[in-house]
Amino acid sequence: MGKNFFDNLIFDLNYKRNIVGFETNNLKVLEEKYNLGWSIYIKNHAFFVRAPEDVIVDLSDIFKIIKIGSPIDNLVFYDLINDFIANGKLNDLVNFILKKNNLKDFSFIIPKGDFFETQFRMIGSDIRIKQMTKLLLKEFKKDKKTWNKYYKKSLSFLNSNRISYKDFFKKNVVYHNSVQDINIRNLIEKFQLFRIQFKKFKYSSYLRNFLISGLFKKLPEANFYVLVPNGSFYFLPEFLESKNRLKYTVFIKLHLDDKEPYLIYPDIDLIKNFKNKKILIIDTVFSGNTLNKLYYFIKNHGGTPIKMAVFPKSKIAIEQSNYILFVNKIIESNNLNLINILKEKNWVKILYRYILVNKN
Repeated sequence: MGKNFFDNLIFDLNYKRNIVGFETNNLKVLEEKYNLGWSIYIKNHAFFVRAPEDVIVDLSDIFKIIKIGSPIDNLVFYDLINDFIANGKLNDLVNFILKKNNLKDFSFIIPKGDFFETQFRMIGSDIRIKQMTKLLLKEFKKDKKTWNKYYKKSLSFLNSNRISYKDFFKKNVVYHNSVQDINIRNLIEKFQLFRIQFKKFKYSSYLRNFLISGLFKKLPEANFYVLVPNGSFYFLPEFLESKNRLKYTVFIKLHLDDKEPYLIYPDIDLIKNFKNKKILIIDTVFSGNTLNKLYYFIKNHGGTPIKMAVFPKSKIAIEQSNYILFVNKIIESNNLNLINILKEKNWVKILYRYILVNKN
């Protein structure tokens, strides 16, 4: 463990990105970091402690877009963050915000990685990192001249008169504590009994008071659905909106450094039923490596795997999948429009526009 926050900056070879973390068996250090919001994972001979981080802005993820407020605001925010990083101004702005809000003894890093093409995120020394999106957005909007300049630019780029806000934000605002919500919480609670991890997954961190209706309505045909925890819990309410899906759903837990999945729920014997069946693998995706590993696992068990990347963060993740869910639309990866968009240098923003203005 390094003496300060920045000493613990390392490069994760699996995900090709910076993280802040270290290994330790010191129980006092584990307790201290746990209370500050760090995640703790069991390694072979030690615990790995990892600093908390949060997504600032994302052009692929509808839940993050709603958090910002509107599809146009989201693009404005994305462009501002991008330009501030490029011009070396973001660190100064964040330090100004920290001082202004009396957030003392807080360190942060903007991580770099090959698979952060659709988003910007920030790593922090404690749980206060969760405040940064709100504080940054508030600060940007205070500078009305700059915000309006970028807003007009985004309106022009998106051709916003063709964006239907009503369709884009179609949601059920009475979802929280509904029968479906409670059933999903019970499902995750049962799933917890099968997990071995120091830090228990908290469904409460994913709670929201709305359901984005129809998000997974146009799924490709399949006999079984394979979801990858914990990322799949993020969109589980929308996925299980179709009531008949649960009995055909299998949770398979897999890490990139695992040769085989180490958890299959509800029953490992379900794998026997995969033979000669279409199996749709659904996961939130950065590099696509987890999808690829599951693809071969299912193929080796006689199934016909289909890969669907949810809110993909990189071009390679899209190209290696059969389908993607980008913002609120499912598209085949061999779609000619998508193939042509991915050839563009500015493909992330162009795909964002394509999704928003096309109602098909």
